[in-house]
Formats: sequence, C-alpha cells, structure tokens
Amino acid sequence: MKTKNQWASKLGFIMATAGAAIGLGNLWKFPYLMGRNGGASFLVVYLFFICILGVPVMMVEMSLGRKTRHDPVLAYGDIHPNARIAGVFGVAAAFLILSYYSVIGGWIIKYIVSYGTTFHAPADFEAFISAPAEPVFWHFLFLFMTTAVCYHGISGIENVSRIMMPLLFVLLIVIIVRSVTLPDAVLGLKFIFIPSSAAFNMKAVSAALGQVFYSLSLCMGITITYGSYLGDKENIPKSCASVAGLDTIIALMAGIAIFPAVFSFGLEPGQGPGLIFGTLPKVFASIKGGSVFAILFFALVLFAAVTSAIALLEVVVSFAVDSLKWTRKKGYGHPGPSYFPGRGSQRSVLRYPGKCYHTQLQRVRLCGNGDGQHPPSLWRTGHVLFYRLEMESPVSGRRGGEKRSHLQA
Repeated sequence: MKTKNQWASKLGFIMATAGAAIGLGNLWKFPYLMGRNGGASFLVVYLFFICILGVPVMMVEMSLGRKTRHDPVLAYGDIHPNARIAGVFGVAAAFLILSYYSVIGGWIIKYIVSYGTTFHAPADFEAFISAPAEPVFWHFLFLFMTTAVCYHGISGIENVSRIMMPLLFVLLIVIIVRSVTLPDAVLGLKFIFIPSSAAFNMKAVSAALGQVFYSLSLCMGITITYGSYLGDKENIPKSCASVAGLDTIIALMAGIAIFPAVFSFGLEPGQGPGLIFGTLPKVFASIKGGSVFAILFFALVLFAAVTSAIALLEVVVSFAVDSLKWTRKKGYGHPGPSYFPGRGSQRSVLRYPGKCYHTQLQRVRLCGNGDGQHPPSLWRTGHVLFYRLEMESPVSGRRGGEKRSHLQA
C-alpha cells in the first residue's frame, strides 16, 4: 500500500473537510431553498437525508480513501478495474466545478480590492464581468492563490484551513449581529424558519435530497482524496458527523446573516450570485459603516471560496500524482531537500560516501562527494514518484545491496 502524508491533527482534517463542503452555495442556496420550500419543514427533511444518506455516503468515501491511500480513480480501481470510470467522473466533476468556481473567486477579490481602495463596489457589475481583460486577471489571481496552497501539499491545505475556517465563523457572527438589527429583519428570519405547508411538497423533498450531495461535496472525489490522508486511528463516523454538523450550522448562519438584510430593503432573495455581487452592495451602501461590513462580508465569501477551490484542485492534483505519476513540485533546477522529502536518500549516500546510486526507471544518478557530510549531487532526474536504488561502486560498477527510497522531483 502506498505511503502518503497524513493530516497533522484531527482538528486540521475536520477544518479542511468542512471547508471543502462549505462553499459559495452554502452562503445563499441552502437558506434560499429553505425559504422557498417550506422553511423549517425543509430543514427537517434535509437533516433526515443528512443522517440516513449524506453521512453514510461520506463515511464510505472516506473509508475507501483511507483504505487504499489512492486518488479516486485508483481507489475505485482497487474495488474493480471497471469501477475506475466512477473515479474519472469524480475527478472530471471537480475540474469542471473549479473552472467556474475560480471565475467567481476572482470577482470576490475584485470586490474586496474595490471596497478597500474606493470604499465602493464596482459601479456596474454587468460591465465588469463583460470586460475582456480585467475579470481574467482576477480569475488567474484566485487560481494562483489556490495553487500556492496546494503546491505545499497537505500541510499547506491544513494550515490554511485552520486559519480561514475560524475566521469565517467569526466574520459570520459579526455580519449576523448587524443584519438582525436592521429594520424589518424579522421578515428574513420568517422566510427561512417559519414552516409553510403550502410550499412543502415532493419538489421540496427532491431539492433537500439534491442539496445534501451538493452541500457535502459528495461523489466528486473530495472525500476520497482527503480520506487518503487520514490516519488509521481517526474515528471516521465521528469525523463525518462533525463535518456534516459544521456544514449545516454555517449554512444556517449564512442565511441569518444575508436574508434579514435582503428583506429589510425589500430585495429579491432568489438571485443567486447576482444577490451577492449586484444586490447586497446596494444594502452596504445604504447602512452606516457599510464599506467596512462589505469588506468583512466579501472576506467571508472569499474564505469559503478558497477552502472549496483548494479541495477541488487537490482532487485533480492527487489524480495527476497517483494515476499519471506526475510530481506535485516540478521545475527545480538544483538539488536540495525537496528531492528528499524523507531524507532517506541523503542518509543512504552519506552512509556510503563516494558511492553512486542508479535507478531502474529514468536513470537518476546520485553520488556522494566522498566526505560523508554533504548532500549528494543530482545528475539527472525524471518525474517519477518511486525508485529502486542500487548501490554501485564508482570505479568497478559492482552492485551491492538494494536500497529503497522515495524521491520527489
């Protein structure tokens, strides 16, 4: 079984997995679905599906990832070779979702910068997104931020999630306090929580079922990928229940933060992204200290977007590393510690100064300098994760005992 890096702590794992689930849809879609489909009645059905379907499916995916230590494609392939197609669909879904997620993430950064520099939102949202160059710049800036985190592997994901998720929670509380104190804010709370038998029907049940998969990021490879980094001693049922609980709590808090303000100003709640970028800026412009609350709100949205985008990208990266045998870090033009993540290769060469090592695959040659104190020189490298190294005398070429090592170029 393949050895992988693991989450450093249970808290980091839960924060990262919850961050993957808590995305842009949680900030507007879940509360809106509640309001349109029976309020509290919808919530009861949603929680029912979370318990009987959402958490069990998450447990299965997480268990599959931990058992195989593989990306989604190879993980399903371990069940049956023909099942790999399910993993392919999951990776493809993550890639496609990331392609538009990063566009919206760029819009968020633009709004934060605009409020921070001019104290106002962009003058015309439609004109901004229709511009030929500016949205592309912000799009790539968001992708750069996401890639920078994934570049550092599981430790980068964990560290960012442990910072962003608590901040997201704190910012939500600040926005909630301001939102519920607006005039007629109670109308927004009634829209979300008051049961409505007239609005609750089989379409509402179907919407609740679909939201479970959407909200928990199921069947798109994220849970399998993050599960492959999970330690063997972690309790999967408790971890999945914690993630599902956090996801639902944050979604409800987002509704309390957004919809009282929407109803207070008599705005339409079902606008989707247009609600965030077109309508809410009008709310911020109408309240005292609105630019400050706007920055806090869009920072909150950015945190939700980044943690989800990181998870989506990590699915694709995990597939590239495991199935395609690429490396996470490429393009190093000099030898250094990154070639020896576990230091096993350095120690082997230092233990046998003056000896050279060759690989059976792409002929990586490592040579000690003879003093047994300095790192070996790297003559040539290829993008391969695992090598079988054979010790060889630099003069006679006679091979000794085999050494195994992990090299990561």
